Amino acid sequence: MVKAWASVGADRWRPVLQVAAEQGGTALTALHQLVDDEPTVPWLDDLADAIPFTTIGLPELGLQADLRRLSILRADGATHPAALARQLQRTSHREVAVGDWRAALGYITEAVEICRALAQVSPAAYLPELAMSLNSLSSCQGGVGDDREAALASATEAVDAYRALAQESPEAHLSDLASSLNNLSVQQSETGDRYGALASITEAVQIRRALAQESPEAHLSDLASSLNNLSVQQSETGDRYGALASITEAVQIRRVLAQESPAAYLSDLAASLNNLSGYQGGVGDRQAALASITEAVDHYRALAQVSPAAYLADLAMSLNNLSVQQGEVGDRAAALASITEAVEIRRALAQVSPAAHLPDLASSLNNLAIRQSESGDREGALASITEAVEIRRALAQESPAAHLPDFAGSLNNLSNRQGEVGEREAALASITEAVDHYRALAQVSPDAYLPDLAGSLNNLSNRQGATGDREAALASITEAVDHYRALAQVSPDAFLPDLAMSLNNLSGCQREVGDRGAALASITEAVDHYRALAQVTPDAFLPNLATSLNNLSGCQREVGDRGAALASITEAVDSYRALAQVSPDAYLPDLAMSLNNLSIEQGEAGERHAALASITEAVEIRRALAQANAAAYLPDLATSLNNLSVRQSEVGDRQAALVSVTEAVGHFRVLTQESPAAFLSDLAMSLNNLSGCQHDAGDAEGALASITEAVEIRRALAQVSPAAYLPDLAMSLNNLSIEQGEAGERHAALASITEAVEIRRALAQVNPAAHLPDFAGSLSTLSNCQGEVGDREAALASITEAVEIRRTLAQANPVAYLPDLATSLKDLSDRHSEMGVVSSAWGDTITDLGLHPLAQAELRAHYAAYLATHADSSLAVEELVRAAQACAVGDPSPLSRARRRVRTAATSLGIQDPRLPDWAVDPLPDHIWDLLLQWAQATHWPAVEAFLHTHADLLRQPDFRHHLELAAALLPEEPAIDNLTNVLGQVDAEGLDSILERERHNHAVRQTLYEWIATPTWTESKDFLVEHHSTLSTPEVQALLAGTDDPEARRHLAILQLAETLSHDQAYEIVTDPDVATERAFTAVDQADIPLLYRVLAAGQDLLTGITGAFFATVAAVASGDTDQARRLAQAIAEHGTDTQRRAYAIRLRTLARLAPELAEAGELADTIHPDEPS
Repeated sequence: MVKAWASVGADRWRPVLQVAAEQGGTALTALHQLVDDEPTVPWLDDLADAIPFTTIGLPELGLQADLRRLSILRADGATHPAALARQLQRTSHREVAVGDWRAALGYITEAVEICRALAQVSPAAYLPELAMSLNSLSSCQGGVGDDREAALASATEAVDAYRALAQESPEAHLSDLASSLNNLSVQQSETGDRYGALASITEAVQIRRALAQESPEAHLSDLASSLNNLSVQQSETGDRYGALASITEAVQIRRVLAQESPAAYLSDLAASLNNLSGYQGGVGDRQAALASITEAVDHYRALAQVSPAAYLADLAMSLNNLSVQQGEVGDRAAALASITEAVEIRRALAQVSPAAHLPDLASSLNNLAIRQSESGDREGALASITEAVEIRRALAQESPAAHLPDFAGSLNNLSNRQGEVGEREAALASITEAVDHYRALAQVSPDAYLPDLAGSLNNLSNRQGATGDREAALASITEAVDHYRALAQVSPDAFLPDLAMSLNNLSGCQREVGDRGAALASITEAVDHYRALAQVTPDAFLPNLATSLNNLSGCQREVGDRGAALASITEAVDSYRALAQVSPDAYLPDLAMSLNNLSIEQGEAGERHAALASITEAVEIRRALAQANAAAYLPDLATSLNNLSVRQSEVGDRQAALVSVTEAVGHFRVLTQESPAAFLSDLAMSLNNLSGCQHDAGDAEGALASITEAVEIRRALAQVSPAAYLPDLAMSLNNLSIEQGEAGERHAALASITEAVEIRRALAQVNPAAHLPDFAGSLSTLSNCQGEVGDREAALASITEAVEIRRTLAQANPVAYLPDLATSLKDLSDRHSEMGVVSSAWGDTITDLGLHPLAQAELRAHYAAYLATHADSSLAVEELVRAAQACAVGDPSPLSRARRRVRTAATSLGIQDPRLPDWAVDPLPDHIWDLLLQWAQATHWPAVEAFLHTHADLLRQPDFRHHLELAAALLPEEPAIDNLTNVLGQVDAEGLDSILERERHNHAVRQTLYEWIATPTWTESKDFLVEHHSTLSTPEVQALLAGTDDPEARRHLAILQLAETLSHDQAYEIVTDPDVATERAFTAVDQADIPLLYRVLAAGQDLLTGITGAFFATVAAVASGDTDQARRLAQAIAEHGTDTQRRAYAIRLRTLARLAPELAEAGELADTIHPDEPS
């Protein structure tokens, strides 16, 4: 009936189309039938023109209408080729709208062939048509993905055609040239030519900016579009602030346009806000990012309510990104809700048009899995990512070139989710497949896919490590680091963060195989990179720096540098605490994790009560988090309770320790019932620790039962995955042996430790660096068990082997292994004594091992303690004196450790000998250490002044000065003690009041400087400088600013230096107006005024972007003597600059070389940039 009614009127199709768009059903069916009717309905052309070229809004009907029009034109022998080409282009666009890129490519290819033939005959008339069709051809070639080089070639040909047309008729074709440059930039980016892409889009922006200045109404919208794309390319090359500036300008333009004409421009504003959010997040401004994407969602939601067919897809896209930003600020529930809504929308769209919307559905399912995982729904996350993988696998089978990269990405995420639920082998298989795909892609297009290959190798390494294949894990992460290092050398801004991340992971793998020195070197490099990145973009990279400091601390502890380990983890905690104060939802979990690790380091340093305080705070945080979201945070709470138990035990609170670890076991038992594959290993670990606490509380039976259960669990796990779990099984067998021995089951104890030794011997043969320390520990325990059953010969053999291993280890790393060696030497001497043999083990080791004198001193102190309890005390005194004499000088850290070992031996044994130095024997009351800790924590002037006032009388007393000297001798690496000594020296020389008055002035100056730097806007900054000119414009302030690498400090230093010769207004124009800054920088180059150039570049930090920025950076590199960097930059200008730019910059460089002979290299670089320019 609808069909009959619509067919009898010229305009009746219009209301039918409206109903079809809103409801589908019979109206849509009628239009589909009418389009194919014979004879052709007279309004076919009008119908086709009324249907938008979008993926929603009746795309199938639009395709059907244009296919019918195409068939009519083909059948008409009088059809002009140009008309046929235009219809082919329309049909190609329609195929894109329904997701059939390959069909679209066929139609546009035919259109290009027709246009090329027409242009050969009549270029003036048809070259524009050819250029336009080449643009479309390039997009389709890129969409199919088979041949990105062909897409690049088509886009390049389009640009060349439009450039020729624009030279002849700029008014007619400059806008088209800008559009084609925009498309060329996209294709260059797809092939990995990021700097070429940046150069192309930069030129497009320059053209459209000029056009918009002449005719804003006609070209402002296009300028905003190009700025939007410019921001993408700036981000790809690592220029995060440049990207943020470009997208911010795009948003500002589109906001004005949308206010004037919301119907026309609101969707564009929403799109730019979407991108703005991403770049705000990229520089760490998470709250602004959340605000921007929230506004984008609000706009798309309003648009979708009016026109769901046109805007539902955009709403889903923005909800996807809203979820990401909500996750970044820690609002996991909201993030899950947003992505769930996005999935629901895209699922509905995909049911109507699968070809167009299945890829987007897979993308949202991928993100839904991440959000579900963060919320603790691991099984739901696995189901979501599995569905995403299935969709993308099917898409990749149909069109591998287009969908294989996304399929590999989903496999990568599937691997993570499988790992979370304990499916380690499946996780390894998934990531292995992902690596294989990325490796194949990178072989064809390395510039485009090497980053993805490196990222997947990083994850492969994690999975290999989880299954116990440590050597393979190390090989994979090493390859990832090599790739990222190569990428970072070419594009440091883009890939330094990835290099730092992979170095962080490399360090972990090196630790796993026992290569502690290499692990420390890798994590140190990672920290250095993150520290540099955090100085430039603190909001974005401070969390990464804190994470790497956390890992650095572990590496420093493993090589025995406990002081540095404590300092690193303390800095990590301070960073996370500051972050958590601003964004608690996002960073409280990280703060708890770092407090957990701080507790470990404090325990290692003997600060047991501080360690208990730290882990208690971690437990409190994680308990609160687990109460809000048990699924996500209960595992972390259980882990911290386990560690709390250890700390409580160390301070003697055994009952509390037992309560804590019992609670941890209870939580892990519940988690294991829900997901045994994921948590059985954790349950075994907590049972292991519960056994120790039960032992300490006198519950021998309970201790034995717990460790027996732990062994049973780990034995079962090791049968399934021996590489991953045999080390844990050996550790639990070691502990089982101890409990069996305590229970009088000596032969059972011997059997257990014998099995542990066999396991660890096999492990050490495969990977000695990782397993020799544990193997030596088990040999020591085995020796004790053999002695208990009367097998003295075997006991002696076992402890002798342990000593030999520990001698080797201590020789390589005395800091880490001397205490263990001392313990084994004591046991070996006891075994010799039992056999009636005079032991020379200590003496042989001290003299033969070739240790550093300070390490020898430390070992002699251990020997002295042994002699005092097992032999002649006079011999103990002689050894202790020799040890103290060797501690006269040395590097601070080993010197401190050796001296404290000597002092511990002397004081514990009550040895007083005039040959021993004061630091070894003189009393040092606890309240002195407390006072020094207060001083070390007084990091700001008000706290320093309060300390000096409060303790003024005590600080003047001779006893305190002596105690301070003792502390300085025992802790020569502690700067706070030296600092206090220097301050007290100044007080003695000048008087306390004089010192306080001077430092108050210095503090006031620093506070004024900090307030100036912290002003929120440049207008306020200028006003503040004018108001405080006399305070800030001093050599003292400039020295303070010059003494730091912080970019903002250097920027403000440049402002002060510029203000020496310019007015405040002129100096700040350089900061706020890129055009003024550019002009001043060119003036500096033209006058060979390198100091002025440095100041302008420091003040106008946005100058170092694009080709012009590369020119300024080239001059700066020449001036600083960085020849390699200057040549790389010059080559980049030569490859990506326009002819006008290259010619102008070559002239300027030659002029610079003539004006400043010391910069003669500038002339050589001019030849690189534009060799045809005569000298």
